[in-house]
Amino acid sequence: MLIDMGFAFGSANWSATNLNLPNAYELPTHMAEKVTIDKLEVAISAIQSLDEGSVRSCFADCPEEWGLPAADVKAAADLVVARRSAIREIVLNGNPHIK
Repeated sequence: MLIDMGFAFGSANWSATNLNLPNAYELPTHMAEKVTIDKLEVAISAIQSLDEGSVRSCFADCPEEWGLPAADVKAAADLVVARRSAIREIVLNGNPHIK
């Protein structure tokens, strides 16, 4: 599955030099209104249990037409691997109303 979440890295124009994974990510309203913590926990657990190779393979599958430099893809993958254990806090910090 490929999900284009460029803004999850701080902006749509991120690169290896300005990559920023915020400590809070606010879900789009149309999604946040339909989500409960119980539903999120399933996805959060699945993300946290992914091994490093699986995470990196997602980034290796970027379409060539996107024109992403290899250094940017590697930097994004490195950041996600390092921060995947904090995904619960990142989502809940950005969406405190989710119960």
